[in-house]
Amino acid sequence: MEKKGQIFELEVTIDDDLVEQTKRDNMKLCLVRSMRSKGSDYKIYPTIWVALDDYDNKNVFVWSQDGYQVFTSNSQVKEDTSIDIINSYPITFGQSLVIKDESGQGEIEPGMTSFKSNITIENNTSAIMTTGLLHTIKINGEHRPAASICAQTVEPQLSTVIVPTHNVFVVLAPNASPGTTITQFLGDGILVKTSCSNESPGADSDSFTRKIVFTQIKQANDGIERTIWQSTFFSEQNFITPIYKELNLFDYLTE
Repeated sequence: MEKKGQIFELEVTIDDDLVEQTKRDNMKLCLVRSMRSKGSDYKIYPTIWVALDDYDNKNVFVWSQDGYQVFTSNSQVKEDTSIDIINSYPITFGQSLVIKDESGQGEIEPGMTSFKSNITIENNTSAIMTTGLLHTIKINGEHRPAASICAQTVEPQLSTVIVPTHNVFVVLAPNASPGTTITQFLGDGILVKTSCSNESPGADSDSFTRKIVFTQIKQANDGIERTIWQSTFFSEQNFITPIYKELNLFDYLTE
């Protein structure tokens, strides 16, 4: 029997008082994925994967190494842009999407088996195309439609290679919409790191869990009001990185 991809679970707990406060301020609980890209001169832009407005005290997000789709679009990739998807195709690691015409139609073809963590997009047209990945997620037990996690420009007759990771930036932020490209952090949050990659899904376990707690807002040493995140378990401290909104997003979420 074929082994399914590893399951990832992220549990985000928010203090009751803070849930009420952030909802009054129209804040959304947002998730943004990190990824790597190779072969293109254009930056890969993270997109807002989840922007949840009906969050509660406890919120559980579950996804797997499976469930990816690759999309094509005529939207221009730039800051704070909602990408209009015209075509999407289920894809697995090691496969390639070959774009055949300027309408974004294409075919999935076998890729090089030595690159099991890669998804390749080849633009065989004479037009600049926009492409990227969608990924499914289950939120509080409810399966949600696949949403975009990144977008990138591919020049005519060239290709790009996307390597998604399962590291996730978590933040409470206003005015956030799923599928929107971002070039700066939406606010103070945390980067939650996973213990495996697509190349090494892990031999000891088919599941992976991280638990973080959003405790309060208080003054930091620099005098700026900061969002403070904590890990539930001390052993997980090495897997979380506090992120301040002034930091360079591309230094943390893309390579």
